[in-house]
Amino acid sequence: MLDGPGKPKNKKAQKNPRESLFRLLLSRPYTELAAAEHLKKRGASPEETKAIIKEFHGMGLLDDAVYAQLFLEGHESWGLEKICFELRQRGVSEENLSHALENYSGDEAANALRLVTNWKEQGVPAHRITARLLRRGFSMRTVRKTMSGDETDEVEW
Repeated sequence: MLDGPGKPKNKKAQKNPRESLFRLLLSRPYTELAAAEHLKKRGASPEETKAIIKEFHGMGLLDDAVYAQLFLEGHESWGLEKICFELRQRGVSEENLSHALENYSGDEAANALRLVTNWKEQGVPAHRITARLLRRGFSMRTVRKTMSGDETDEVEW
């Protein structure tokens, strides 16, 4: 509920948005954009939001580069295209995204192959497996290579 235009009804949250953000960050990491949106909902002014974000970043509680790396490593059943899209939507910069991709030790083709193997064992038809992989953001190259069983890098289009 709101008391006025954009003001939260909860007076405690309104008085201490810093504490509210700290409690939020105890549950899981957030991007700076998500933290700023949270502070805005708690009635923080733009100047106050900027100061709190800077303070928390300085303490290491908000770091989009670390967030991107953790997000990338935590979504093995997604392709890199979807992961990159999601990170951009969450406000991660291209620089942080590129850095996370450079340090990524996973293998998109191996992740896709694990999914394909599992789905084939369950009797899922090939056309549905292809559609699932594409919806999960695997590149067309990876999907074709995985579905053809070709382990080489060269795929004919």
